[in-house]
Amino acid sequence: MTDVPSVIMRNDKRLLTMSKENTPLTKAPTLAVFLANFNHAKYLSAALDALLSQTRQADVIYVVDDASWDNSREIIQDYADTYPHIVPVLNTQNRGYIANAQEWLYERTEDYVYFAAADDFVMPDLFERTLAKLEQHPKAGLCTSLCYMLDEGEMDPVFAPSPTPEMDHTGYVSPEAAARSLYRDDSWFWGTTTIFRRKAAVECGGYDAELYGLTDRFLSMLVSLKYGSCFIGEPLAVWRRFVSTSISAITFKDVEISNRVLGQAITRLNDLEDGVLQKGYIRRFTKRWIYSFIERQVMQPQPMDVGVVIDAVKPHLPGFVFGLDIVLRIPSATIRRALLAIILRPYDLKRAIVRRFESQLFCLL
Repeated sequence: MTDVPSVIMRNDKRLLTMSKENTPLTKAPTLAVFLANFNHAKYLSAALDALLSQTRQADVIYVVDDASWDNSREIIQDYADTYPHIVPVLNTQNRGYIANAQEWLYERTEDYVYFAAADDFVMPDLFERTLAKLEQHPKAGLCTSLCYMLDEGEMDPVFAPSPTPEMDHTGYVSPEAAARSLYRDDSWFWGTTTIFRRKAAVECGGYDAELYGLTDRFLSMLVSLKYGSCFIGEPLAVWRRFVSTSISAITFKDVEISNRVLGQAITRLNDLEDGVLQKGYIRRFTKRWIYSFIERQVMQPQPMDVGVVIDAVKPHLPGFVFGLDIVLRIPSATIRRALLAIILRPYDLKRAIVRRFESQLFCLL
């Protein structure tokens, strides 16, 4: 075990408390950052530099390394030796992002929490602008913004197409407006731009492991529906998209996981009090999920097993099985995708096309 006092070493059952040398730099409102890392040494310095370049610094940054075998730990230690508010948490066993994030959240005492990833990076004013918005709206449980997207292997980020919620002139999204926005467009939350009011995140259950790659988005939905949220209509972070290895990609790529997560999400949505959601939202949520699931199956390098996909869809949308079975056997990917959108997401088509056009226009400007 290292002798450096700022380092936390832990196994699955033990977590030492932060040393006195790492007490927060500023007074309330306080912000704690959780930076997850697993074998992302090649991106880690950029992520840390971006966090350290914020115009409003975080009070403490926990860098949680999940038993990496690359040189991540050397990089983390170098930063911790230089910046006293960086606290390495070095797992001796791989526990997974959700377990680490959930444990960390429930141990925090700061006013706000931000969940970062070693492969993403943020704009310099994310913390300052987001916390100012949350202080302006003390009832809001979170604040999120638009985002840039950077595909694996690319060098230049592009604007990520995204819905925008119904909000007032100050950027506040009431719980009622959140419900209407979810029904109209579904999620507008980007994990890499979202800062939570800690108490709101805890009261809504934090990160649910049974929801796997949906867990952060689902938490944002619950918080926004209960407390309202804030929205900033500018990109304030860059999300690095890994189309095959991210937890989100695996959720849709793996038939069993996708089906299980959808079932758990439907159960939790049905458990919400009457009137929280717009009537018909769960049905729309299901069809949007099935569309994303099928789209991911089509993208796989190996030929899609239509029978397996249909069996996965059948429990949730039995009335669509016959039509989907025909569409999925069409050779042309373009025609197949267009028909899937018409069948499963007809109410989303117009706004999705507009968002694509706006993203292209944003890139040109």
